[in-house]
Amino acid sequence: MALLQTGGHPPKLGDEKIAQIKAIEGEFLFETYFSLSCQNCPDVVQALNVMAVLNPSIRHVAIDGALFQQEVDERQVMSVPSIYLNGKLFAQGRMGVDEILAKIDTGAATREAAKLNTKAPFDVLIVGGGPAGAAAAIYAARKGIRTGVAAERFGGQVLDTMSIENFISVQETEGPRLARELEEHVKHYDVDIMNLHLLPGPLWRLRDQCLVYRLSQSQPVLSLTAPCLIVLLSNAVLSQENNNITSFQA
Repeated sequence: MALLQTGGHPPKLGDEKIAQIKAIEGEFLFETYFSLSCQNCPDVVQALNVMAVLNPSIRHVAIDGALFQQEVDERQVMSVPSIYLNGKLFAQGRMGVDEILAKIDTGAATREAAKLNTKAPFDVLIVGGGPAGAAAAIYAARKGIRTGVAAERFGGQVLDTMSIENFISVQETEGPRLARELEEHVKHYDVDIMNLHLLPGPLWRLRDQCLVYRLSQSQPVLSLTAPCLIVLLSNAVLSQENNNITSFQA
């Protein structure tokens, strides 16, 4: 994939995302420790590769931990993928271009906040981007209802599942593939999908028909409004006040 992208094969990113990557300033040397058996590693490696192709200030080195055991021991790499930026631990686990940009593009949260704060109210706002959220969005949008989906990452826990064999009518598939197909189906109905990359805990709240949130600790409080809020989070801890959901922690 890296050879294709270096040779001019267009990346599967929108024009806005490509422009954002190209506009990043600074020097970024990423090092990713991976293993050939790791199911989350390819997404991280490919995301950083395409960013390096688009912006000459971004470099990426993919390191097979099995071949450099001494280096793994010296850096105390305990799991893969482990990502280092300019010599310091940056992140661990599955990440895509959106998640990486949210951490290194210091102006991204401000620009995203300004864009989201101007959105008109939705008829239905679904909080959660897993299979349940996708199904709810499709059925709502098919009725002509203005529908929005707010999620940290569309696909939810499905993205971390390698083999799926219990999805009726599909004999076997993989989590990332199923997540892509769900997203394509949802977008077919012109549903507004917002990957907000929200921080856990009190940065997410439900209040007065609003999803009240912050994109980071330093950002002002923003909100998305809808007369109908549907919360579909498999790992959420909900708290209630006066029989109304007031907050949840992912």
